[in-house]
Amino acid sequence: MKFTFKPSPNYRSEQTTSGIMRDVTLCLLAVLTFAIVWYSVSYGTAYGLRVFLMALFAVIAAEVTEIIWFKATGKDWKEIFHSYGWVTALILVLITRLNVSYYAVIVCTIVAIIFGKLIFGGFGQNIFNPAAFGEALLMNSFSSAVNADITT
Repeated sequence: MKFTFKPSPNYRSEQTTSGIMRDVTLCLLAVLTFAIVWYSVSYGTAYGLRVFLMALFAVIAAEVTEIIWFKATGKDWKEIFHSYGWVTALILVLITRLNVSYYAVIVCTIVAIIFGKLIFGGFGQNIFNPAAFGEALLMNSFSSAVNADITT
């Protein structure tokens, strides 16, 4: 019996980064759609609209932040299509509580994109998850605005 050794990666696929991120975006949009429908049916359309607006504001904030960053650093602004900032924004909205203000979501999305992603080199170069960084910032900086229902 002969054993062969090959260096990493051991698994190779024909998938591209763009294809993978397209699939991730579609999955996040499916979860977002379900959240909008569930909150609308369970608690009223105002809650479903709130989820939609939080996602819309976060995605706009992420994309505008990346455009400004790319313009400031001299890169082509069209690189936002390969930076996938909307993925960070959608994940941040989906892990955030519903009673967070729009302002807090926008600020935390901007900070997550700049300090959690772009400063370290952009897509694939970040040292931690930018959406989790934004959520941690949201819970630490805007915790007084987000009252937890805790019973002792």
